[in-house]
Amino acid sequence: MPEDFESMIETLKQTALSLAPDALRAPLEALSPAALAALLLGIVIFVVWSILIAARALLGGRHDEADFDLDPVPQGRAAVPMAPARDFAAAFATRPASPPTPPHEILPREVAFAPEPPAPVVDDAAAIAEYDVAIEDGDRAAAAGDAQAALDRYKSGLTLARSVAFTRPDEVGAQRRVAKALLKSGDASARLGDTGGARQAYELALVLLRRLYATDEGDATLGREYAVTLERVGSAATAAGDKVSARQAFEEELRVIGIVAHRYPDEAQWGRFKAVVHVMLGNLVEYDSRVHYEQACALFDDLERVGLIQQDDARTLAQLRSVLNAA
Repeated sequence: MPEDFESMIETLKQTALSLAPDALRAPLEALSPAALAALLLGIVIFVVWSILIAARALLGGRHDEADFDLDPVPQGRAAVPMAPARDFAAAFATRPASPPTPPHEILPREVAFAPEPPAPVVDDAAAIAEYDVAIEDGDRAAAAGDAQAALDRYKSGLTLARSVAFTRPDEVGAQRRVAKALLKSGDASARLGDTGGARQAYELALVLLRRLYATDEGDATLGREYAVTLERVGSAATAAGDKVSARQAFEEELRVIGIVAHRYPDEAQWGRFKAVVHVMLGNLVEYDSRVHYEQACALFDDLERVGLIQQDDARTLAQLRSVLNAA
């Protein structure tokens, strides 16, 4: 497949995986880009075929099967070979008429085209209320140090969020609830030592938030959620020893923070975001580590001067000064 088309198919696959209920995730993950493209084409063909069938029913265009029998064989007689092509018109004109279909064999139109039973309707309001409770329960368990209980509740919230969002792929609020549950599930998985599960959850959340942010770069809250998720993806990649993916995530986070900070220059939080990302890039221990440590140090210095530095950041700043002075 062309590279751009394959990239588009992979993006669609990742979006579907982010929203899909657990029962559909394994089959979707097993699909290659080519198989997914074939599946999508099949769905399109099926939808078009269904529309044509429905239109035919509405316009009264139903025909019995006998209408399409060009060479019926009367009961009790052997099949006769078709006449040569040059004599086909004459043979067709003189053939016996098709016997009428017995009335009891003809299905009424309303039976032949009976609609499928409606799918069960998700009570969105109730599901969202249950989702909120599940996330709050997970937060309390996480604060109490019970990571497994937190993960269980976050996954319950994720299932509820997906039940609302799966059929609404363009509803921003629904997608953000899924992303939030994925992010929190990833945090709980990381506390339990499941780095692979944490990374997968972060990356699925990132697929959703990247798409949403692309449609509204002016939303500061969405920009912050996107940046936090990129930071988690970068940290998980670092833990897995994947420095290339980690650098890509951190550098993308810096670009996002730069865009949002330009729109909201009075919010000091963006300076802290940048400082933390520069520290993480420095921790990759590559050719530009010192440069990133110096940039982080300068940003923390600015926060310290205006009295907005946090206690943990003050300790980080002291460590940075020590490392830079010793080098």
